[in-house]
Amino acid sequence: MLRLFAGFFTTRKLQEVLENIQTQSTQRIRGKWVEPENLHITFQFFGEVESSRVVELISNLQEVASSTKPIKVKYIGL
Repeated sequence: MLRLFAGFFTTRKLQEVLENIQTQSTQRIRGKWVEPENLHITFQFFGEVESSRVVELISNLQEVASSTKPIKVKYIGL
């Protein structure tokens, strides 16, 4: 069994924006922030998946991705 999700890791520019938000929000939000190199955005969490189904899942995701336009983030902030 594998614990799987579909998503993407952030770019350095987005990491900088989110680090700025983290710095500005230290008085309002308490907790542990994820390390920048581990920061990602999840589209779908699949949970525990049988190893035998991984190839099928990847194939299906590639089919969906090939017909999907890229995402463009225009603004993130407080």
